[in-house]
Formats: sequence, C-alpha cells, structure tokens
Amino acid sequence: MTNTRLLTFQDSNPLRLNGHVAVAIENEIYESIIAAAEAGKSEVTVRVIHSSESGNWPHDGLIGEPMAQFFLKYGIIDHEIRVHTQPSDEMNAEYGVPIP
Repeated sequence: MTNTRLLTFQDSNPLRLNGHVAVAIENEIYESIIAAAEAGKSEVTVRVIHSSESGNWPHDGLIGEPMAQFFLKYGIIDHEIRVHTQPSDEMNAEYGVPIP
C-alpha cells in the first residue's frame, strides 16, 4: 500500500527495511484499522514508524484513508472509518528501525 506506482520496493524504501519487517508493519496497520471498524468506531489512530523523511514518508498522514477505502470496497469492513497516523518511536524499537 505504501509503495508508489512504477517504483520497486527498493526504490521506495528510504528506511532500508527488511521486506519481512515492512510486511509486519503494514499488517499491524491493517489490523488496527480492521479492529477499530469491527468495534464500531468511526475514527482510529494507528501507530506508524517514525521516519526522518519529509512528512514521515512512507507512513505519512495520508496512508490510512486509501487502506480504509480498500477494506470498505472489498467488504473487509462495513463502514467508513477515518484513519489518523501517529509516528511512534516505540514501534521503531519493536521492529528494529533506527529512531531518527
């Protein structure tokens, strides 16, 4: 979800994350959105990796809405949910990503 069209994972991986770590991080974000929707919430704040990249790219404040819309479109969740992101140094530590 965070990769940009026409760029490879390597091109769009400024944090130099191991692919398995990147998938685990994305899964945590997905699961947070789905769990919030299943709990009937209309908004959720998800933890994301803290990056020194401009706007906290690739986990900027814009990533959650497309994910939530995708989940809604394919019936994974049953209502719209607004997604906010919160950069987390604790998440960096959990996944072994250097804290900027």
